[in-house]
Parts: sequence; structure tokens; C-alpha cells
Amino acid sequence: MVNHVPILNYLLQFKFPKEMLVDDNENIDKYELKHISAHTLGDYYFSQKAYIKAIEFYKKSVFDYPIPDEEERKDETEEILLSIAKAYQYLDKKNEAYASILGVFFINNELNIIKKKTF
Repeated sequence: MVNHVPILNYLLQFKFPKEMLVDDNENIDKYELKHISAHTLGDYYFSQKAYIKAIEFYKKSVFDYPIPDEEERKDETEEILLSIAKAYQYLDKKNEAYASILGVFFINNELNIIKKKTF
């Protein structure tokens, strides 16, 4: 079995040429390699039950290396927030898990929809 962790970490540190960047942002490449690397590392550490490390990389994939396409970013962020919530649940940190789930509602504008229907 190949250990991909060093390769994925390398991609996170790699300085892509300007023509591969979105809006000259060194953390956002056109092929989403940094985002995918961070997300994959989050999944890897989650599978190893290293939940704190998984949360760290999940957060990096959303905040440090976002996906350029807004609709795709929304869907991906929702998935990652649910993974973060699950990791917090396994760490028995219920408040953090609930906060992450609330993030999903904010992304989908569900709280505003509920507010409009109830008030």
C-alpha cells in the first residue's frame, strides 16, 4: 500500500505557476489540487481515527484552499461540514458538532427560509 500523505502535503506547499492560479491567489489553483489534497488528507486522518488532524485538514480545504466555482464550493463545503460534525461527535464534542451542522443550514439559507415561514 502506497502512503500518499507526503505527496498530498507536498501539493499543499507547492507554488503553482501563475497561469495555473485563479485570480493570482497562490492557494487556489484551476485544477483544485490543493483543495483536493487537503480534503483527501482530512478523509485519510478521519479513517485513521485521528479526528483532530482530520478536522484541521477539512478546515484547510474549505478556508485555505476553496473551490473557485461557487455552486460546487457550496456542495463541497456542505459535505465537509458534515464530516467535521461527525469527527466532533466521535470526540464527544457535541457543541462543536452542532455548530458545524448549523453551518450547513447557513450555506443552504435554510435558517432564513424557516424564519420567513414562522414569523
